[in-house]
Amino acid sequence: MLTIQLEDFTTLNAEAQELFSCHAAEVTHDTPALDVPSYLDLERHGGLIVVTARRDGKIIGYFTLKMSRHQHFNLRAAASDMIFVTKSERKHGVGSALMTKALDHLRWLGISRIYFGMKVRAPFRKLLRGMGFEPEEEIWVKEL
Repeated sequence: MLTIQLEDFTTLNAEAQELFSCHAAEVTHDTPALDVPSYLDLERHGGLIVVTARRDGKIIGYFTLKMSRHQHFNLRAAASDMIFVTKSERKHGVGSALMTKALDHLRWLGISRIYFGMKVRAPFRKLLRGMGFEPEEEIWVKEL
């Protein structure tokens, strides 16, 4: 049975270490090293949303978002932080369900805009377009 739900970061961190490693292997060459105290602090101050997908109680996907006030437009906004679904569960609506749950919760909180980033190595533009997202800007990175 598939369950999509809001959870706390402590639970996600305790149960998803293997998924974090799989996620990192797909999108980067780095080893995941989440700044757990920072996530907990953000959550404690109402700035983090965690949505999980569980199949028969086991986490098979997650979506985390950070919330803040957008200084350029004076509105409450959210930005995607991490989204991942195990390979065997992809193309079965799990990613859409995670995003739908998150978007519904953001609306309930009064968030009026969401910014969504994706790794070039793991694109899912079709899903984003299907959910009403539109490209607005590109972000480029250089390691220093």
